[in-house]
Amino acid sequence: MNKYLLEALDAYPFDLAQAFEAMEYALSSDNQCPHTLCLYGRMYAEQLQDYPKAISYFEEALQSNLYAIQVYPYYINALLNYEEFEAAKKLIDFALDVKGADKGGLLLLKALYFEYKKEYNEALNTLKESESFSFNQDFKNSLKEAKTRIEEKKSPQKEVNKTKKKKVTKKKS
Repeated sequence: MNKYLLEALDAYPFDLAQAFEAMEYALSSDNQCPHTLCLYGRMYAEQLQDYPKAISYFEEALQSNLYAIQVYPYYINALLNYEEFEAAKKLIDFALDVKGADKGGLLLLKALYFEYKKEYNEALNTLKESESFSFNQDFKNSLKEAKTRIEEKKSPQKEVNKTKKKKVTKKKS
């Protein structure tokens, strides 16, 4: 890891101009560094919401090193935000088999994928699976928040279905 990448990581996201300048130097000394390419992707996804450009940087980072495990969560998030759901699902499934990858975090992203697709039961089942990879309180709290959010979304859906059934029953009478 070169000093310019460390400077970029230190500056990001508080001083974007400094981070960008340091990333340019880092990339000029090693244009295939997955850490630098990932940080470029993050900048375009998180700060500029330019998902196509972010996705291209994440792809380049993984082409450089398929086992650059730090890239997967950011890449998956960008795909989900850009509504590339099937690509995100495939990448999650692949990343879950990569040695050293954060299985709990990837399963949380998989639950988010199911939430986007409004498959709330699948999302809740995936969160339950993710609990076995919960090794700190912050992650446990994230899982609880996600579970609460999904259950709230699921509840109104039940109410809508009950209302529809009552209307159908009244019409038959």
